[in-house]
Amino acid sequence: MTVICDSSVLIALSSIDMLNLLQNICKNENLFIPKAVWNEVVIEGKDRPGAL
Repeated sequence: MTVICDSSVLIALSSIDMLNLLQNICKNENLFIPKAVWNEVVIEGKDRPGAL
């Protein structure tokens, strides 16, 4: 199965320093972060609190 992650999950987990939970939950699955989501969270949101 493929798990598609949206920005709200990344932002919420990052803000509480728990991104590893996503890896743990999806360790036997394919985790897919769309390029648009990556850009929103990492590129455009780089200066925001909790940025990756």
